[in-house]
Amino acid sequence: MYLDTVGFDVSVEFAAPMKLPASTTATNARISWNLSIVISSRETNRLAQVCLSPRGNSLHCGLAPQRFHPSQKDFVLNQHVSKLAMASTLAVSATLSQAAPDRPADIVSPITATVLAPRVSPSDATKAGRVGYDRPTPDNTIFLFVDHQIGLMAGVRDFASLAEYKNNVVALAKMAKALGVPVLLTTSNAQWQNGDLLPELKEILPSEPIIRRTGIINAYEDPTFRKALEDIVAKTGRRHIVISGVTLGTCVAMPTYSMLNDGYTVYPVVDASGAWSRYEAEAAMARMSRSGANLATVFAFGAELQADWKKPTANAMFEPYTNNLPEYGFVVQGFWNNADPAKRPVKDPFSMVK
Repeated sequence: MYLDTVGFDVSVEFAAPMKLPASTTATNARISWNLSIVISSRETNRLAQVCLSPRGNSLHCGLAPQRFHPSQKDFVLNQHVSKLAMASTLAVSATLSQAAPDRPADIVSPITATVLAPRVSPSDATKAGRVGYDRPTPDNTIFLFVDHQIGLMAGVRDFASLAEYKNNVVALAKMAKALGVPVLLTTSNAQWQNGDLLPELKEILPSEPIIRRTGIINAYEDPTFRKALEDIVAKTGRRHIVISGVTLGTCVAMPTYSMLNDGYTVYPVVDASGAWSRYEAEAAMARMSRSGANLATVFAFGAELQADWKKPTANAMFEPYTNNLPEYGFVVQGFWNNADPAKRPVKDPFSMVK
């Protein structure tokens, strides 16, 4: 169906007693909303009227087909308008909730509050038959970036766009740098068709050497790479391994199985890893999960590592959230740059105002 215009007429009344501002003398309020929805079509002269009516403290949505005057344009209401009517009902309900009686005062956590650990240790939780939570932190993790090479990246097919995949890899590298976590970079046959390491990784982590593997596919099975990893483990005691790479089914999954076998806790970051196809990605994720790996995504995992936005790393960690997660960055930048400075709850804590 071709729709020329869209409009909607909805009237909602809420007659339940409610608390009104002191300046109001009424004890019963009737709150009305009027939206205009008109759906026109070249195919029929039917009109379906959408009605919202109160039933107790709830709202009712009804559809009433009617014949329109022949001198007017043809109208029709299809299923899309029905969905829109229901959405309007929910929106009105949410607005009504704001007119509810006064709530108790908010309870604000003190600014001095710090992160609490679970009451039970992961080992004791496991002994009790529960799933222990040995939380990854900036103090117990190592980041591995495996074969993020421009030749291999060109073959990634499990993302809507390569820009999304690249953006996630860059964000993950920024997080590793912001948190001061040890990092290992490695490539496979970079002198051939696989290409060199993603340039942005070199820029973000300029002090990290690149371990150039010359044929061994599983990075953990390469003696040079294995030694570099075990040296960090011996020096720091870190055994939580965060791994990303191309491809997910080979360069990420194979080291993951090996490291799980050797007692490491492994976090494959699946949205910072690419695959030749969706089938490869799904098979790799299923097999790694069954093997005991903790699948993760970039921005959720970053929040888990940061844990508290009052920590000193907050500003550096916030940068990838605003610049590499534009869905969130637009909201943050829009607020801090457009909100009335007098109405901001605090003074630009993340240096967003330009």
